[in-house]
Amino acid sequence: MYLLKEVSKLGIRVFTLLFDKNISGFDDTEVRNFLADKRLLRVNEQFFEYGGVPHISLFLVYSSDGCESKLRGAFREKAESCEGLEVSGKESGNVSNRDSLRKKLEGLSKADAALYDSLREWRREKAQSEGIPVYLVASNSMLLDVVLNRPESLHKLQEINGFGEGKVKKFGSELIAFFMREKTGHEDE
Repeated sequence: MYLLKEVSKLGIRVFTLLFDKNISGFDDTEVRNFLADKRLLRVNEQFFEYGGVPHISLFLVYSSDGCESKLRGAFREKAESCEGLEVSGKESGNVSNRDSLRKKLEGLSKADAALYDSLREWRREKAQSEGIPVYLVASNSMLLDVVLNRPESLHKLQEINGFGEGKVKKFGSELIAFFMREKTGHEDE
């Protein structure tokens, strides 16, 4: 009976938030209010675009044992730290993924590091012009994979993890042109 008593305190709730251009993020007020008297045990995020508007769905597992959530502001922090989230809904901010990315970046040649920085700048400008967060254009690990693979066709770009049909259709031609210019610029060397 004790086990049933503990399980009955657990709950699941799903929130879907729209990207708000006015605050350059997701208004998580409803989520924070909901969690005010609950303890957040787990959250899974899924980013998607619907009707040209970025959304985030949050799948919350919580305990309603009367404890105030210490994580209730975590959603705004995550949404504002755009680099920390992958489009797949998994956090890239965990230590192993972040360390892995850092090690790969440290191993880049100067030319590749410069190309990676150029792609990050392209991503920032693209996100700004579209009015969306940078992670909806591409994550840091996606950009690194692009640098390492240097795709010369849309088909090759789509083989890179994270570049589905929608991203390839929206950004693929620009990325391929980016590499063709880079290749042409280095032929003389």
